[in-house]
Amino acid sequence: MTMENYLIYLLGGGALGVLGGIAARVMARIHDRRNYLVQKATPLPLGLVNVSDDVWLTGALVCESPIHPPHFGIDCVHFDYKLEEKVTETYRDSKGNTRTRTSWKTRQHARETAPFRLCEGEQEIVIDETSVEFQYLESRTDTVGSWRHTVKFCAYPSAVCAVGVVSEGKQRLEKCDPIPLIVTPLSRADYLAKVESSEKLGRRAGSILLMAGLVALFYGLFDHLDIPGPSGKRFSAPILLAAAIPSVLIFVVHWLISTFNTFVEYRQRVSNAWSQVDVDLAMRYQLIPQLVSVAQGYMTHERELLESLTRARTDAAAGRDRKLAVEGQVASQMVTLLARVEAYPDLKAQSVLATMAREMTAIEEKIAHGRTIYNEAVTEYNTTVTVFPQNLLATIFRFQPVGLFTLPVEQTAAPVVSGLGSC
Repeated sequence: MTMENYLIYLLGGGALGVLGGIAARVMARIHDRRNYLVQKATPLPLGLVNVSDDVWLTGALVCESPIHPPHFGIDCVHFDYKLEEKVTETYRDSKGNTRTRTSWKTRQHARETAPFRLCEGEQEIVIDETSVEFQYLESRTDTVGSWRHTVKFCAYPSAVCAVGVVSEGKQRLEKCDPIPLIVTPLSRADYLAKVESSEKLGRRAGSILLMAGLVALFYGLFDHLDIPGPSGKRFSAPILLAAAIPSVLIFVVHWLISTFNTFVEYRQRVSNAWSQVDVDLAMRYQLIPQLVSVAQGYMTHERELLESLTRARTDAAAGRDRKLAVEGQVASQMVTLLARVEAYPDLKAQSVLATMAREMTAIEEKIAHGRTIYNEAVTEYNTTVTVFPQNLLATIFRFQPVGLFTLPVEQTAAPVVSGLGSC
């Protein structure tokens, strides 16, 4: 049988669908990993950041020399401008008929970023404009005759969120692989919701493309080979059914491999999230003896609290399970200790205590955020291994649900001592 043009298009389209579906799923997985790193960055006040922290900051833009995109009279710190012209072209189709089509052709493209800083209260940090990624910016479009002007911009003045790594000297927020440097006008919650939605959409689109591409590819192949028999027409239900069988089998194999890899990756995230919490807990337990040593000379009536805090620190050295068991007690006592500092003006005035209290407040913020990230990783992992049909594969390979890191509601807030928030 002679292969008709539609079979060539079918085979070509099927191959493109398969490649596009695989590429979309791979990109969704890459974005998922990157978004997880961004999600892990700790939301902190600017006064509590330390060197090498990966943090989320919120503040107002500061820029001495705002820039202006072409055509638009907008003050901004960043813009991405494009000028397009509407062009009508004449061409001949496959049958020799003359046809016209209209499209927009890019005639000019400009992109610029001005040096700027992020300000929170009296404190500022420089954003490395050479490596920053601006995401989910405001956009405007103006069409004048056959010309179209489009700009995406970060307006000045405005409030933004920034995620990145704090440099040496705590003067700059930078990109430090694998942590990106991102600036967005969205809140952290809105940003994470958008990237998660885009990631899910990409994964679903990839699955649809992959399945449709497989069916089209096998349909064209079977039609060309007269399997299960000559069709005599461009659509045949028997050929479609025959094409669906290997397509489903290949898709199921792909799903099994992808799901198993997801189990492994999500379980590793749980382990990594706990490792970060463990590091923050270790930093807290190193600081507790110093804090108690300074405080006990002034807080003679709080001896029982200080001794209890010291004992809890010793108990927590026994391992992960013991740390989880005593965490509620330690968190509660830290809140109580730092709150009672307010009742001792002489103690509160000590510069050493002020420094330690600021460090402890930052650590408690990190522990609280780390606990949230750990629980989110556990929830994501548990959901993946318990929902149908993934739970069947999880049972075969013995992927078991993991317990959450929970505290009583009254113990989940990080302690804050007034007057200790600025550097």
